[in-house]
Amino acid sequence: MPEGMLQAWRPRTWTDIAADDFMALLEARPDLVIVGTGSQQRFLHPKFAMQFANQGIGLECMATPAACRTYNILMAEGRKVLAALLPMNA
Repeated sequence: MPEGMLQAWRPRTWTDIAADDFMALLEARPDLVIVGTGSQQRFLHPKFAMQFANQGIGLECMATPAACRTYNILMAEGRKVLAALLPMNA
């Protein structure tokens, strides 16, 4: 987040992602969460996306490089944005 790192995100690969991995992200109450999905864009299962929608938090999934660029732009605009990033080899 713009205020600093919330915590290190546990998943290291796409298949490691579990529902519990989103709890701290949801508790931070950002306007938007950007998930960097590694070297290619992937989309989270709808059951994960519903966790965010139910709390009025936006969710975007994109390749990690695009997620980093988008995070920096939104942060510079003063948006309350949070990035959860997988490494490029995820």
